[in-house]
Amino acid sequence: MHKNSHKTALFLIFFTGSVSVNASEPQQQSSKGVLSGSLAVLSQYIYRGGIENDQPTLQAGLEYEHASGLYAGYWASTLNYDAADVSKDHGVEHDFYMGYAGTLSPDLSYRSHIVTYLYNDGGWVYSEDRTERRSTTGAEFVNSLSYKDFDVGVTVALVDVSYANAGDTYLSLAHHYALPQNFQFNSSIGASIYRQHDDAILTTEKNFTVNEVRLGLSRPFAETGIEMSADYIYGVHNRMGEDLEDHLVLGLTYNF
Repeated sequence: MHKNSHKTALFLIFFTGSVSVNASEPQQQSSKGVLSGSLAVLSQYIYRGGIENDQPTLQAGLEYEHASGLYAGYWASTLNYDAADVSKDHGVEHDFYMGYAGTLSPDLSYRSHIVTYLYNDGGWVYSEDRTERRSTTGAEFVNSLSYKDFDVGVTVALVDVSYANAGDTYLSLAHHYALPQNFQFNSSIGASIYRQHDDAILTTEKNFTVNEVRLGLSRPFAETGIEMSADYIYGVHNRMGEDLEDHLVLGLTYNF
């Protein structure tokens, strides 16, 4: 999600010492479907160029995909703000989603789902004179198309919320390139088309802007299920036309 934060970025380097875990268990699966999940620690959480957490961040997810292609999941992350209370410097984002995935050819696949964003202590955000309000609970229609090493994404906001207008559209293009020694080079660009339906809570100065460009490396640790990553994020602009900071994000993820 998706708070338009204007805080100065703290460039954190998260050093990880020796990690000792058993080899990951294979995904729980049957003829009916697959259950998978992940646990991650990141040096910070950057979303569409904006700061969601400028401190070390814990994230976790769980997803079940049926053999028919239907899937549902949950994902959560710690935040450095409360969506409805500016006096608090911490919170938790909860994402619930359900959708359908399919394959069009051996190299071409797609996923589409509806996701709802909920926040601890979430509710309403009011204008200064309390004559207008917007909910902190958001919903988006998320679509992705994958062809070989390329991923294209189109995400549309479905409701007016404190951080977005219904109809706001986020576009993304990502590429993954295999390197020697099991490393992978990852690159992506994300841009937004903003719908101007503003009020005293949310204002828009840009109809279109690039939000971020990411360049990074990732590498799994043999068959442990653990993957390390490092991404440099070039921040560009937000919906107000304000410059976004650059960030270095280090991560360690356990997939099961």
